Amino acid sequence: MSSSQLEQTSTERSRERNHIEPPLQVPLSNLSKNQAQQTTLEHIHPSIPSYAQGTPEVAFPFFVVKLKAAAGMGESLWDAANQCAGGVAACLWALNQLNTALSAVGCQGRIPNVCYSLAIDNNLGQLYVSWKAEEEDGLTVYVQRVASYLLSDTEHFVRLYACVASILKWGATTRLQHIRVAADYIGGRGGGGD
Repeated sequence: MSSSQLEQTSTERSRERNHIEPPLQVPLSNLSKNQAQQTTLEHIHPSIPSYAQGTPEVAFPFFVVKLKAAAGMGESLWDAANQCAGGVAACLWALNQLNTALSAVGCQGRIPNVCYSLAIDNNLGQLYVSWKAEEEDGLTVYVQRVASYLLSDTEHFVRLYACVASILKWGATTRLQHIRVAADYIGGRGGGGD
């Protein structure tokens, strides 16, 4: 391999390490049961300027997964964890916008501002929970590692699988229902659409 090819490969790896992948996303059509919810969510979603959106019909992701090769690729689990942190921050900002819209129409309730992420390589998986909290100086995003899994250990692998399945179930049921109720409330109070 020539020195120019090595430099190009090194530059590509550096670019990839600093790239933040868009989070796992849920189509807006899956969020809404009816046209009123759809209209409300479409109105709220574009007003989130810092939200990393993969496609126009996607909103309110809740789980970011980043995979890295363990050896010889210039990548690390640390890189994956940092990229997960950037992805969940975008997820939390999107959900914060929905909570802001709820407040604007007089709702006292809030959707829990929580997201999950998984940084994984050939050997380990690290599961994180992230949340956004109001502080005196504004909103702060917190990221906490909740578990580490040795993927070569069957018991660890099964526990990781169970955790990921539980997170996906939560996102497709409880969290989804909260978003639908919020959209109905906002739409019913004149906060969506027009």
